[in-house]
Amino acid sequence: MSLVEGCSRDVCTLLDLALGTQYSDGGQNRSYTTAARGTKSTSLRCRIQQLQPDEYERYGIKGTDTAWRFMFTSNPQLGVNSAVTFTDQQGVAHTQIRIVKPSKNCDEQGRLWVAIAQEMTNRN
Repeated sequence: MSLVEGCSRDVCTLLDLALGTQYSDGGQNRSYTTAARGTKSTSLRCRIQQLQPDEYERYGIKGTDTAWRFMFTSNPQLGVNSAVTFTDQQGVAHTQIRIVKPSKNCDEQGRLWVAIAQEMTNRN
């Protein structure tokens, strides 16, 4: 299986932060949309893998949260103000997924880009 074939099983929608309202108690209301991405891609094929529990600490993710690795064959241009939505292989829709580690060119040749994301909850 080629790298392109391996990284094209899933499809995700890419979103960027449109606005973040700061409340007087310190909380935030964050709104993510595809429109905020401007000319960047809003939908890409990728490979999505749920992180193993021993990987959570490396990325600062609580063990009670769910997190994924997203692998792309082109630069998705995902940063910490980005989010993704996707439907997993079991048909479950995940709509509140924020990027915790921006996309990185892992092979330094522009063939494999990886980003780490976790499910948004009231705790994060």
